[in-house]
Amino acid sequence: MALLLVAISNKEWSALVGEFLQENGFQVVTAFSLEESIELVKSRHLDGIVMTADWAIAETGDGSETLIGLAKDKIPTVTIVEGGNYEILDVVYYHSVIQEYVRTPFSREELVGRLERAMQNKKK
Repeated sequence: MALLLVAISNKEWSALVGEFLQENGFQVVTAFSLEESIELVKSRHLDGIVMTADWAIAETGDGSETLIGLAKDKIPTVTIVEGGNYEILDVVYYHSVIQEYVRTPFSREELVGRLERAMQNKKK
């Protein structure tokens, strides 16, 4: 069973996304802060990450690390972008680190499909 990190600060969103993923056969760990997310990426063998776009590009307090930077070329990711938040999407694309994304609102099928595609692409 694949182990996924759900890195979303909003606990209700995190629970909902985690539930979607568990219903589709994934094991889920959650993080409610950027620092906790980064620590989990460093300490656990993760098969994928579902995160919000703001956390994907946010830097740690000393500016040395980003969540998406740690995952790049190592861990399949799906980034959740709030509907009209095109600026963040542009920045993430500019840095060429986004693998898959979903824009709100999204269906559970879309989220799981994008995650599965990211995981398949990582295996190639």
